[in-house]
Amino acid sequence: MHTPDSYNEKLLSLVAAKTPPDTAFVAAGDFRTFAKEGLLVDISDMVKNDPIIGAKDYFFEPQEEQRCTWNGRWYGIGSCWVADQLYYNADLFKEAGIEPPSNDPDKIWDWETFKEVARKLTIDKNGKHPDEDGFDADNIERFGCEVSNYRLHHASFIRSNGGDYFDPQTGLLGLDKPEAIWAMQEMADLRLKYHVAPYAANLEQLGMDANQMLESGKLAMLVDGSWSLATLTKADSQPGDGHPAQDEDPRHGDERPSARDLAGDERDGRQLQMAALPGDRFLPDDLFEDRAVACPARWR
Repeated sequence: MHTPDSYNEKLLSLVAAKTPPDTAFVAAGDFRTFAKEGLLVDISDMVKNDPIIGAKDYFFEPQEEQRCTWNGRWYGIGSCWVADQLYYNADLFKEAGIEPPSNDPDKIWDWETFKEVARKLTIDKNGKHPDEDGFDADNIERFGCEVSNYRLHHASFIRSNGGDYFDPQTGLLGLDKPEAIWAMQEMADLRLKYHVAPYAANLEQLGMDANQMLESGKLAMLVDGSWSLATLTKADSQPGDGHPAQDEDPRHGDERPSARDLAGDERDGRQLQMAALPGDRFLPDDLFEDRAVACPARWR
């Protein structure tokens, strides 16, 4: 399926011309606006009566209904759940004699462990680590970690420390609360204070993105989305995939892309099948083979 540049603008142009596609990808941030404006078809009865997706426990509930409904009615089906991951260069861990993050939830790293591992894997041009005298923060050869600058990853750290973007009780912004401030400061200090994460200028100077740095051994750990699996599993180096460092409560930020059925011509049920396909729990197992997955670290 071709996804052009300026996707939303082109999609809305098709809707305005009364030639909308039968189904379309509608991001979580646009979904309720589209539903409110009458651009989406109410598929509640179709979902309920479908012999496959209408079956009990087909979806992860109540999360699926929460993300697919507006005013109690279904207007789409989630295409997937996207969670942040901690990718690591397994060759570097082996070389340093450090055990990588575990899949076992009982062995999840705490935040201090994550920072300590990042320090051990960060070296300057003279082979010194950030906690050693004479460490040259202006000439770092390999960084221990990088957290992709994306709200999904920030949300995981903030929520795991007891904060949130918005207070669920009041609806007010929650980023000024101590729990959120502490988490955001710790993420910033990976660069500013601990010298284990690169600045954007470092990536620009190397002419690499973070995935390329990880593959080439210039970076040991990378917090990014599960979408990076498609790139990193093709890397020449041995990749590992885990879960970012967290605090008292190991939580994900989550991204909620969805396939939606747009208002337009008369529906005959085939559009529902197409919208449901990307999130089908019965997709072939070999789509997910050879993926090493470890669990998130907690803050403490």
